[in-house]
Amino acid sequence: MLKTLDRRVQDLFETCEKCDYDRGFQVALFKRRADAGTLLGKDRLRVVLICPQCGQRYDVGWSIEVE
Repeated sequence: MLKTLDRRVQDLFETCEKCDYDRGFQVALFKRRADAGTLLGKDRLRVVLICPQCGQRYDVGWSIEVE
């Protein structure tokens, strides 16, 4: 499995830095942080972007609240 890379979205982030796929990303939701495995609050999920071509994962620092 590829290491999840930390990236912050400044303006536009739609191209994979590993394989240059440029048509956007798939989204995965995790109860734990992708990097350290530490738990987020019970009502939050971490959002990770995944390249559909090569599988590279990007932790862009987003999380969502779950009701």
